[in-house]
Order: sequence, then C-alpha cells, then structure tokens
Amino acid sequence: VEDARAFGAKDIYLFTMHAADFWRHIGFRDHPLDRWRPEVRVNWQYIFCSTFPEAARDVKAMWMPA
Repeated sequence: VEDARAFGAKDIYLFTMHAADFWRHIGFRDHPLDRWRPEVRVNWQYIFCSTFPEAARDVKAMWMPA
C-alpha cells in the first residue's frame, strides 16, 4: 500500500480467496468487477475472473483508495 501511494496510485485493487477479513481490517472493501476502472481491467486476474465467474466464485475482488 505504501509503495502504491509513493508511486502515485489513485486506487489499489486486489483479489483474495481466504484473507478478505485481513484486507478489510487494513481498509480494503469488497468491490464488484463492474466497478473497476477501465485502465486496470487489463490485468490477467481481472480478465480471468470476469471471463470465468464460475471458476472464480470463491475469489473476492477488493479495492481501497490510495
């Protein structure tokens, strides 16, 4: 998070399967894929989760402002 802020990121996104409570504790929120900014939708994890939602059903998409 500190590195993202230092490099000027506006938003920080992540995917998790088993650590959502940890990430919520440090400020991340559940964030549906359709609300992700277009410029970050090019990463392979986003593409996979949005293309195969049944395969990624246990994956939580999360976000926090930088």
